[in-house]
Amino acid sequence: QGMSALMRRLLDMQVYSSFWCYLRRFFLAKAILDQNYKLAISTQPAAQNSGNASVSNFQNRISRWIKLRSAMVPHTALLEPISECMLSGALAAFSSYILFKTDPICFYLVHVLVWFICDWILIHIVQNGNLPFNKFEFLVMWMFRECGAPYLFLHALLNP
Repeated sequence: QGMSALMRRLLDMQVYSSFWCYLRRFFLAKAILDQNYKLAISTQPAAQNSGNASVSNFQNRISRWIKLRSAMVPHTALLEPISECMLSGALAAFSSYILFKTDPICFYLVHVLVWFICDWILIHIVQNGNLPFNKFEFLVMWMFRECGAPYLFLHALLNP
C-alpha cells in the first residue's frame, strides 16, 4: 500500500521518469519536498538486507553514502566528521581543558564511554530483543567502526 501510493504520487508529480534509473532516497526526498509535500519518519526501522556481510562491503556502502551526502549537501564534507565520536570527543576535551582546565584524557575517556553506552542502549531499542553478539564483540565492532570513520570519510572524499 505505502510504496504503491508513493509511486502514484511520483507519477502525479511527473518526476518518476527522472528517477527511473537510479532511485536514490535523497534525490527522491528532495523532489518530493520541492513539490511541497511533507515527509514523515516511520516509527519502525527499515530492515536492510545487505547481502554479503563483510568488512569491505560495509566500507564500500558507507563510502557510497558519504559520496552521495557530499554531492547532495556539500557542507556536510565539513560538518559530518565532527559529528563522529572520536573527533567530537577530542574537540570537546580540548575545549573543556581550555575553558575549565579539566583533564582532557579523563574527559575524552568519559565521552567515549558515554557514547558507547548510548549506542549499546540504542541498538537494544532498535533490535527490540536479544542481540546476536555479546558486549565484548559489540565493543570490538564499535571501536572498529568509530576509529575507522575518519579514514572512511577521507577515503570517500579523496576517491570520487
